[in-house]
Amino acid sequence: MAFQEIELVLFTADLAGSTRACAQMTPLEVAAFLGDWYRSIDAVIGKHGGRVVKYMGDGCLATFPPDGGAGAVASAMELREHRAAGLELGVGVRIHVGIVAEGEVGADRRYDIFGSAVNDLFRMGSAGSVLISEPVYQRLTDEARGAWRRAASSASYAPAP
Repeated sequence: MAFQEIELVLFTADLAGSTRACAQMTPLEVAAFLGDWYRSIDAVIGKHGGRVVKYMGDGCLATFPPDGGAGAVASAMELREHRAAGLELGVGVRIHVGIVAEGEVGADRRYDIFGSAVNDLFRMGSAGSVLISEPVYQRLTDEARGAWRRAASSASYAPAP
């Protein structure tokens, strides 16, 4: 697959406090813990129309179609509920939309995405919270926007209390 430019909704999720928690585990316990977390991420993101691009430590990078902002937001909220259902760690999620280059890289031809929109996604905010960018917010329905308030950063929104 040659690289192509495409607009996608970008999604990253990670566990807040996992370094401290995993320090008390054996390597096999960490692997089992992360394996369970990855399966949860796959199931939730897939259910809402997304695709996990890659895992990075205790987090992931995923994409949704250009009109998939609502699915990305639903995934974020469900992953937070998943935490409440068993994980003792916070879940941080950031959601953005932008133009990326997508294609296959490396000898094993893994799918990946690149571009300034990916960098912007990772600069959006802190772990343990859910943040959406202004472009994602603008694409939500009026009803869905009511559940969000402008965050400290003027470029992102957090769930309303």
